[in-house]
Amino acid sequence: ALLPLVGEAKPLETRLTDYAQYYESRWREMMAAKLGLLEYAEPINAQLLNLLTVIETDMTLFFRHLADVDLTDPDGWQTLKPAFYRDEEVTPAYVEQLQAWLAMYQAELSRQQIQDRATVMNATNPKYVLRNYLAQMVIDEVEQGKSVLLERVMQVLKRPYDDQPEHDDLAARRPEWARTRVGCSMLSCSS
Repeated sequence: ALLPLVGEAKPLETRLTDYAQYYESRWREMMAAKLGLLEYAEPINAQLLNLLTVIETDMTLFFRHLADVDLTDPDGWQTLKPAFYRDEEVTPAYVEQLQAWLAMYQAELSRQQIQDRATVMNATNPKYVLRNYLAQMVIDEVEQGKSVLLERVMQVLKRPYDDQPEHDDLAARRPEWARTRVGCSMLSCSS
């Protein structure tokens, strides 16, 4: 589609290739920071991304809580429970896979000599994000002529990485009522 605007295919192909390489490089840097690592670790990352798709997981909560997991405790994985939507999906087989990944992760942290992963992780993984259900709640309230929730959400999102305990309800995973409500979980093309 861009070729008629550019005229020649080669410069366009070069730029697209450059962009793909830049994107991949920045993505790797981001993923390393999300895990509190100094450098990207492909096996750790690949296995984690697979694990995150096995059961329904809130990724924002997963990465935020991962900073608090005690990797020396076999039950440390339970710190991640708030990120999982359905308790029945957290089967012994899944827990075993998760514990194996946490052991790999701990080994990688040691290999990279990471002492304080939580600081990097909490500066990279926001606690507060504008979730679809929150946006829909704000829309519903504004349509009623109110703006209390809108103002609250806007204030909290000014400091998304900071712990704001009085607003922990805005950091919660999607509530069950929002699972099937249009605008909250199911988005239309115009969303």
